[in-house]
Amino acid sequence: MISIARCLGLVTVVALLLGMPAVVGAEFGSLLDIPTFVFIGLGTLAIVLIGSEPSGWGGTCRVLFYSQAAAGESDYHLAASQFRLASRGAIACSVLYFLLEAMAILSDMSDPAKIGPIIRLCLLGPLYGLALSELLLHPMAVAIETKWKRTKAL
Repeated sequence: MISIARCLGLVTVVALLLGMPAVVGAEFGSLLDIPTFVFIGLGTLAIVLIGSEPSGWGGTCRVLFYSQAAAGESDYHLAASQFRLASRGAIACSVLYFLLEAMAILSDMSDPAKIGPIIRLCLLGPLYGLALSELLLHPMAVAIETKWKRTKAL
């Protein structure tokens, strides 16, 4: 169950993301770029698939989708470690995306009109990576560990 503090935190983040473009005089669409989001999301998934054992994926599914009785201690540890790996992977993908876009800027400095949109994309990657890591994946790892501690205490 989601706590009131967590709900308020999520509402605040969404309000900031929705309101910030208006404060700086930009359009909301300037924060959206589907290819960047896909790059960060699929890169994060690839890191999890490469960095974790397939035998642990079933345990993660048991922790996330089934009752507490269905999941064992090792399932909780594997699920939390996979979410922590995904959290680090999202940040790594965002840094990689930033560097790739920075190289695109440096490769074509002849047309100043192209530099602005590329810089926007360059900065969206880290924004998406940090948001995915710190607003979804890391809190999920902490929630799984907390759930296991509560289950163990009962």
